[in-house]
Order: sequence, then C-alpha cells, then structure tokens
Amino acid sequence: MSRDALHIILAAIVLSAITYALPSFAGQLSIGDKARLCSLFRKAFKRGFCCQTFSIDELISYILIATRIIVLLVAFCQLVINEWNMSRVTQETTNRRQSDLMTFTFDDLSF
Repeated sequence: MSRDALHIILAAIVLSAITYALPSFAGQLSIGDKARLCSLFRKAFKRGFCCQTFSIDELISYILIATRIIVLLVAFCQLVINEWNMSRVTQETTNRRQSDLMTFTFDDLSF
C-alpha cells in the first residue's frame, strides 16, 4: 500500500478513536500518557504508516477549539430558532387582531 493510503487508514482508525475520547480524558492525561501517545505517532511515521507526526497537545487544543466552535454554533442556531418562533407567534397574533378588527361591529359595544 502507498504511504498516503496508510495515512488515511491511520487517521480514520487511530486518530478518530483518540480524538473521539480526547475531550473527556484530556485533563486526566499524565505526562507519561502523553509521551506514549506521541511515541505511537512517531513510530507510525517512522515505519511509513503516516505522512506526518501528530502531537497530542496539538490534538487537544484543536479538539477543544472545535468543541467551543460547535457549542457556539448550537447556541446561535437555538437563538435563531427562538427568534423565528417568536416572530411567527407575533405574526399570528397580529393576523388574529386584524381579523378581529375586520369583523367588528357597533353591536359588539355595550354601553
């Protein structure tokens, strides 16, 4: 297999498993754990399984930034949906008031 194909396989299997679990245990990694993971990436590069080496600290920072971006996007989407729902309710209320005014007669008044 070519080095590029092996890199895709390594990224798909190993990196996806590590980055999937990384947000939950990133704060609990010891220096030794980080060294073992970096060693795994260096050995994979040295043996031709990937085209670049990966740093666990870089992966942690990328994952944390991506998580923050996703949280902000979800909050923004919720805000947009709430605004849309509020404008829809307001529009329905306005339409109802307009239809009530159109059916108004003086017989509705009681003095």
